Parts: sequence; structure tokens; C-alpha cells
Amino acid sequence: MDPFAPLRLGRTKLMLPRLGFGAAPLGNLYDVISEAQAEATLAAAWTGGIRYFDTSPWYGRGLSERRLGSFLHHQPPTERIVTTKVGRLFFAPDDPAAFADSERSWAKGLHFDHRYDFSYDAIMRSYEDSLQRLGLNRVDALIIHDLDLAHLGSERQVTKYLDELSAGGFRALEELKSAGLIAAIGAGIDPHVLHAPGASGSDSALHA
Repeated sequence: MDPFAPLRLGRTKLMLPRLGFGAAPLGNLYDVISEAQAEATLAAAWTGGIRYFDTSPWYGRGLSERRLGSFLHHQPPTERIVTTKVGRLFFAPDDPAAFADSERSWAKGLHFDHRYDFSYDAIMRSYEDSLQRLGLNRVDALIIHDLDLAHLGSERQVTKYLDELSAGGFRALEELKSAGLIAAIGAGIDPHVLHAPGASGSDSALHA
């Protein structure tokens, strides 16, 4: 089996290999890595044949997207495949000093606060913000991220954001796909912790 052989994703036009690069560690997930280490890792992956890269604004609070985009800027645009995620918006903290001293996820990430938001306007803004951080004018797919109990903390919150997604967020994703700005829509959700009534999920699944 060739791990780099492209396979059509469902009924979409997107062709993906079985093997890709998960870019969460570029946001300092397990350890703090330098810019040089991040670039060297991406270069080794590219040299080894990797062309599919998956990232998220959440990884390092924008750091992973920035590092990945900086590397891909120097690679042939027709060869790369990039997917990123939606569901959080990032903004400058009200008190930068207090934020810098706070206990938080991605403590060594970029100094941006965030909120969950699955509304129409938020999905559109998240898409544009990711393009800016990546330095790209297209990504191949957007993935609904962490809409589950483990991240949101209560079934009430899960239901709230599922309703928000249904009321407008998914329409934004469908419009982006219909306009040819993305080729597929997916979800990175743990089905074992998505307990809202009528909800179902799949872990990092991409679909039409």
C-alpha cells in the first residue's frame, strides 16, 4: 500500500493520501520547540514525501498555523494540501500582563485569548483569520473542532453550540464549499464525549 497515493474523499473533489502531517506539535503541544526545529521538522516531512498538512487555530493559539504557513510559502502551491479548523475565535486579551501570567492551555503559544463561536459570522471570520496566519489564499477543507463535552464542559454548552452551528455556522461552511473556497467539510469530534440529545460525532472525519 502506497501511503502517498491520492484517494478521493467521499463525493468531494478533494484527493487525500492516507498519510499526512498533524501540526499540533508545531504549537508546542508536548514541548516547546524553536522556530528552527519547527522548520526542520516540516522540511524533513516534505523531503519524506508528505504533502498533506492538518492544523488548527487552537494549536498554540495560532502558532501552528503561522509556522506551517511560513514553511509552505516556499513550497510549490500545486503540491500542498492543507486543512484547518473552525469553532474558536482569537483576540487580544484585555489585560496582556495578567494573561501572560495566567494558567492556560498552550501556555507557550501566542498571546491571544479565545472564545468558542460556531455562528455564521464566526466561521467566516475564522476562515479569513486562518488564511492570514497561514499566508495562503485557500485551504482544502475546514473541520468543525472540539464541539464535544470534553472541551465545552457541559451538555448545555454542547447543545448551545450545536444549535449555533445549525442556525448559521454550517450554512457558512456550505457557502464556502459552493464557492470553491474549500473542497470539503469535516468534524474533529470525539463521539464518546458528545452527549447532547440527538448529537453524533466522528473523530476527525471529513465529508462532503
